[in-house]
Amino acid sequence: MKTALIYVAMEAEAQPIVHALTLTPFQDPTFEKINSKLFKGEYGDTKIILVTSGKDQKLGVDRIGTDATVYVCTLAIQKYSPDVIFNAGTAGGFRSRGANLFDVYLVEKHAVFHDRRVDVPGLKEYARGTWPTSAHLVSDSLRKQVGIKAGVLSTGNSLDMTDYDAKLIHESQAVVKDMEGAAIAWISHLHQIPFFALKGVTDIVDGEHPTHEEFLRNLSRTATEIAQKTAGLVRTVIDTKLI
Repeated sequence: MKTALIYVAMEAEAQPIVHALTLTPFQDPTFEKINSKLFKGEYGDTKIILVTSGKDQKLGVDRIGTDATVYVCTLAIQKYSPDVIFNAGTAGGFRSRGANLFDVYLVEKHAVFHDRRVDVPGLKEYARGTWPTSAHLVSDSLRKQVGIKAGVLSTGNSLDMTDYDAKLIHESQAVVKDMEGAAIAWISHLHQIPFFALKGVTDIVDGEHPTHEEFLRNLSRTATEIAQKTAGLVRTVIDTKLI
């Protein structure tokens, strides 16, 4: 495996990973123009590149959501031809399915979308998506060694969710919900690149606290947990030659 790409939406999520994997910043005019940050390093003979979604030029906030994800991740694939893609980031978790604050999940089986409602045969199934991950390559013993749980991920472009979103999430049996993962799973599937996603729980969606307050309160600690687990998984995948 020559190159591993790590895609992270928010800079607050990225910085602990940069530290954990001893990555250093570098410049690329293509990404500099769109305010995406790049970091690089090595583990063994494998080059590691981390890219963020970048900051919105007008508002100065992280480009969360699937739009920037699809664009920036596609640029990174075209530029660096990765042999594997990792997505690391925060997510809301469902206590009713076993999630607790600060748990980190390896997305198993597939990632789906919960806010793409197209009630037309064929298009309905495409919009929902069941985009696969490569989690099946990670044995239970390796997963326990890294210290991660496993569960299905559902992706949408809102921090909250409607009652219909909740219905679709329940149908998919998703344990965590985020705003990027299924989009990267789709891109990886399209380019036939192995894909792993790690999601750390900042807030309990079916809990008693407002989602946005819990997210902000727990972002820093969750990002640290994600960084440790991401570094562990990246090294494990490389060491055990899973790809």
